[in-house]
Amino acid sequence: MDLLKIQEIVEDINSLPKRKNNILKFSIKPIDGGEEVDATVLIDSGSDLNFIHSDFVKKHGIATKELAEPFRVTGLGNDVSIVESITDKYIFRFHNHFEVINQMMF
Repeated sequence: MDLLKIQEIVEDINSLPKRKNNILKFSIKPIDGGEEVDATVLIDSGSDLNFIHSDFVKKHGIATKELAEPFRVTGLGNDVSIVESITDKYIFRFHNHFEVINQMMF
């Protein structure tokens, strides 16, 4: 198989526009090692920050630290959440695409 065909296959697998929604399965792993965890992720291209639910953080023992200044976030349906913590950096993997990010916990 030539390199161009491989690239087409990889781009097809990773293409968000070809998906019916922006809910994807990612793998999450602490940057300093540790167990990789599967997670269902909503990709919101209009969001300025990355968020994670406190239940997921507790269930998987994800390390967090308190923010010096908590803040409010208004989400869908005008629900308001208070963000008080941020996670350590984690590796998010979707197929062959990787991001190293930390997330605001609500």
